[in-house]
Amino acid sequence: MAVIRDLFSRLELFGIGLSWGGFESLVMLSDKPLAGEGGGYRIRIHAGLESASDLVADMGRAFRRAAEKA
Repeated sequence: MAVIRDLFSRLELFGIGLSWGGFESLVMLSDKPLAGEGGGYRIRIHAGLESASDLVADMGRAFRRAAEKA
């Protein structure tokens, strides 16, 4: 869970929370863990009005930085 918190804290364009139909990009941890041997977590993403390439770059940076720390 610490890795997920670290990942979320490194996102610059995404807020954390549920979408209520707004235009902001949001991310949240799903209530259902992944099934299978490795387990893991499922992340829900709501893409807002930002550029798709900017959102992908933001996610990529956050994943890389979180992986370096893990």
